[in-house]
Amino acid sequence: MAEVVEIKQENLVFGKPKLITDNVMHYCPGC
Repeated sequence: MAEVVEIKQENLVFGKPKLITDNVMHYCPGC
């Protein structure tokens, strides 16, 4: 799971906040 979170953070830097927001909400809605 940690690996997925790291990839998500990297994607955020890439410039995909829309996809990240959806993924983050599903992966960590309490973050």
